[in-house]
Amino acid sequence: MSTEGQAGEYHAVHYADTSFWKKLRRHSRRIGRSLVQKALELYYVLQSRDLPPRVRLTILGALGYLIFPLDAIPDLLPGAGYSDDLAAVVAALAVAAAHITPEMRMKAFLATNRLLGDAPQPDLEVDAGE
Repeated sequence: MSTEGQAGEYHAVHYADTSFWKKLRRHSRRIGRSLVQKALELYYVLQSRDLPPRVRLTILGALGYLIFPLDAIPDLLPGAGYSDDLAAVVAALAVAAAHITPEMRMKAFLATNRLLGDAPQPDLEVDAGE
C-alpha cells in the first residue's frame, strides 16, 4: 500500500460525524466558507449508499484529516493553518466528483449558510477540477 493510502486509512479511523460537526460548529469562521462548503460536499456524498469503497475511504481520510487536531500545518497558524486540510479535501473532491449531485451541493451550500450566514447564490455545476 502507498504512503498516501496508509495516511488516508490512518485519518479515516479518526473520522466521526459528531467530531466533524463539532469542528465545523466551533471553527467554521476560522476554516473559511470555501473549505467548509467543500468539506460538507464530501460529507453529503459520503451518505450515499452506492459509493465505491475507494472513494469512501478517500473521503473519510480527508474529513478525518480535517478534524484531527495534529496535522502537517497547525490549524492555529494564521493564514496557512488550514491550507493542508484544504489540499486533502480538494484531492478527495477530485476523486469523488463523479458521485456529487446538484442536490448534495445544495445541501452543502445551505448547511454552510446555517453555519456562517447568508452568502451569494450557489454554483451547482459539478467540476472535477476543483
